[in-house]
Amino acid sequence: MNQQKEEEVVVFAEPSSTSRIAMVIVFVWALLGFLGFITSLVCFAYDGSFIQNWVGFLTAIVMGPFYWIFYAYSDGYCTSGSRRQQVQKQILKKVKQVKRKLGKKRI
Repeated sequence: MNQQKEEEVVVFAEPSSTSRIAMVIVFVWALLGFLGFITSLVCFAYDGSFIQNWVGFLTAIVMGPFYWIFYAYSDGYCTSGSRRQQVQKQILKKVKQVKRKLGKKRI
């Protein structure tokens, strides 16, 4: 009745260099896509038009890491400062110009 149980040994093969490179590429792709998604959400709080914000958001969801191309080349998207501050600066600039013109006419 002595039955010997044969142990089954499972040997895992070492991943090849090609599969390691593929894993790194997939990891970097996923990381850049995730960071792009988070950045697109944060950019809703910054300046930029309503359409730019939504295009950035949809680009991050659909195209993943290619969002960063949109981020780099889209003027006025996700800029710091508020619109109110920009408008106030423009108004103050115009007021100063008008004051200079009026000051020159009085002399």
